[in-house]
Amino acid sequence: MVSSPPPEFVAVILAGTTGARLFPLTTTGQETPGGGADVHLPKHLLPIGGIPAIVSLVKRVSEAGFESCIVAVAPSSVGPTRTALTSHFPPAEPQGNNKNSEPWLMLGPTKIEFVTLPSECAGSTQALRHVSTSLSPQSHVMVLACDVVLESPTILQRLANAHRRSFFYPEKDTCACTMLLCNVGDEDETTGVPLKESAKQKKGGLAREEEEIEYTGLAVVEGAHDDDNMSRRVLMKQYKVVVEEDEDMVGTTPKLMVPKRLETPLEIRTDLYDVHMYVLSPWVLHQLLPARPKLASIQKELLPLLISRQFRGIASAFGSRSLMEPANQDLLNQAIASLSSSPIQTSEQEEDDFGNSEVKLADKNRAFTVNATVMPRGTLAIRACTVPSYLHACREVVSRAISSSKNDDSNPVVLLPEGTTVQAKFNSIVLPEAVLGEKVTVKASAVGRRSKLGTKCRLNNVIVMDDVTVGENCVLQNSVLGTGSIVGDNCNLNDCQVGPGATVPSGTKEKGDSFMR
Repeated sequence: MVSSPPPEFVAVILAGTTGARLFPLTTTGQETPGGGADVHLPKHLLPIGGIPAIVSLVKRVSEAGFESCIVAVAPSSVGPTRTALTSHFPPAEPQGNNKNSEPWLMLGPTKIEFVTLPSECAGSTQALRHVSTSLSPQSHVMVLACDVVLESPTILQRLANAHRRSFFYPEKDTCACTMLLCNVGDEDETTGVPLKESAKQKKGGLAREEEEIEYTGLAVVEGAHDDDNMSRRVLMKQYKVVVEEDEDMVGTTPKLMVPKRLETPLEIRTDLYDVHMYVLSPWVLHQLLPARPKLASIQKELLPLLISRQFRGIASAFGSRSLMEPANQDLLNQAIASLSSSPIQTSEQEEDDFGNSEVKLADKNRAFTVNATVMPRGTLAIRACTVPSYLHACREVVSRAISSSKNDDSNPVVLLPEGTTVQAKFNSIVLPEAVLGEKVTVKASAVGRRSKLGTKCRLNNVIVMDDVTVGENCVLQNSVLGTGSIVGDNCNLNDCQVGPGATVPSGTKEKGDSFMR
């Protein structure tokens, strides 16, 4: 029997973090059995439009046509994550042959597998090293953060196509990584001056935190096609707070380090948002990461390494100290051989003074590229990793679900729970079994299952999760109410987060506060 070839692309969803920046929404209000710290709710299980974020993301992966999707989860969240997915997708026969894998699920053409991460996982690259044992050395890997919210599966397809063109049909150099960037800029309608993040939030846009803003240097990809959707080569990517840090407190002018001898003009921008979606070529996953075991973060360590070494060659990415180890030298030879049509045994080699066979120096110095696909302004492709971005994602999902239903499903319909009541006029949804009192106004909000809103309540840009009770005559704005929370009568909350099971006393008036159980 002839075995089927490995998939060209494998989606890997990293779901091993708790979501500290979403506190207190990622708490459960319960203590551990030993009476210790609070039990955390994985951030990928927070509802967006009434559906857990991980469920919507896996659905997008399947709609994009991926044959294989691996969900890498922390040991403590394997059960809840699997329960969330199995409640929406049918389980397949539990016949997985991977020792790290749980029985898989099937959704359309996509096989969904679970991989349990080590209890102590240093970061995203360490998670990839663990997952790599489940992957074919020929497959390219699309890495996605578990809190990514996408309006359409075509975003995944465009990213994969951009990487495919750069890797398989390179005009000059091979591609090591292709990332997704989204234009989140906005200008003043009168003056055309770029708006600050706080001003964008007031207009209903995505407001990034200061440490999320980056200086990104882009150049046109040689041989790029129009349908590459703004494919660019990434030549610089540095955090704004790092570039503008004045260590000596003398008011020095920020300086950007840019590559010399550029062949194309360099465009430096601060309006691009890193969605944490990266396509990695096989040699990066299977040879580079094992040779550089100290790399912990994709965004903060692996990407800067690849961007800074792309002109100097593949061997430079491995590092001179790393290549002092014979095992790492073998990994380098494998990486170079994998980029050619011939196996390593028949590739051009030369012997050093000790008789060791090595790939020719010209191959070691072979340059590579780091590319990006830039999505146009207005595209919903963000991470719901902070309270403001979570609110923005929920509001946009509801808005686009209502819009797509009005347009006769001309766009892929956003997944909403069955039985959801859509209030198109006020851009809101009310989930099944929720009860709204008389004279209740709900604008740009979502009300969860079995929640109760008292009479004369006014909600604007509020996420009400399941089993929440809100008293009478309450005014709530830009806030999130966690599962099972209680808000008393006559409360006025603005920019507040109420943790699961927490109680807000009647008459409370607060702005920018958090409430815990």
